[in-house]
Amino acid sequence: ELDAALAHFADLATQATGRQAAEQPGAGAAGGLGAAMLFFTPAQLRPGVDIVLEAVHFAEVVKDAYFVITGEGRTDFQTAFGKAPVGVAKVAKRSDVPVFCLSGALGEETDTLLACGIDALLSICDKPMTLEEAMSAGESLIEAAAARLCRIVRTGTAVLPHHADKFATAFRGGCGSLLRRCQRDNAKDSRQENQHMAFHELRTCSASRYSSRTTAGVFTLTWPSLK
Repeated sequence: ELDAALAHFADLATQATGRQAAEQPGAGAAGGLGAAMLFFTPAQLRPGVDIVLEAVHFAEVVKDAYFVITGEGRTDFQTAFGKAPVGVAKVAKRSDVPVFCLSGALGEETDTLLACGIDALLSICDKPMTLEEAMSAGESLIEAAAARLCRIVRTGTAVLPHHADKFATAFRGGCGSLLRRCQRDNAKDSRQENQHMAFHELRTCSASRYSSRTTAGVFTLTWPSLK
């Protein structure tokens, strides 16, 4: 009945204003408040995360970052539709900065987010637990998950220089030659440039999408300060 009433209201509002707002993205936000704003005011709807990131000048802050950690309570396919982690990832990717997402839970079709700029997704929960248990231990779970992520990153920085040939076989093609070049030319002044180049090559090589993007997020982080 509620859906029918809202549809009837949208029809009346369209007749009164001449505007087709009911089906626009964001129209259903806040119980239909978005549609009301579009029907009866000159408002424009924008994702909230875009407004917040602009307000804090995130694009400027992130451009020199080694990587970004973002997250939310539950990550699933709906995260692609204007939620904070994807908004953060899109801005970070303009500067080719890797993005990790730490979430309270990983839901359905999270792998689809790998095409939205997120390089790897991890749940902070380290064992089966109820929602209440997870929320009460949230601070310690986030801290422990961040530590695990950093250990993975540190391991990646150790793997690349010593096993480039093995990864060349795994990833094939031009990706392998680039990894070998990174191994040979590891002078301090060229190291960051090589990692930057490796990130692009790894993301486009012939390995599976998930493996290549996730590994790229690790390989990009070969900086001495992380060791």
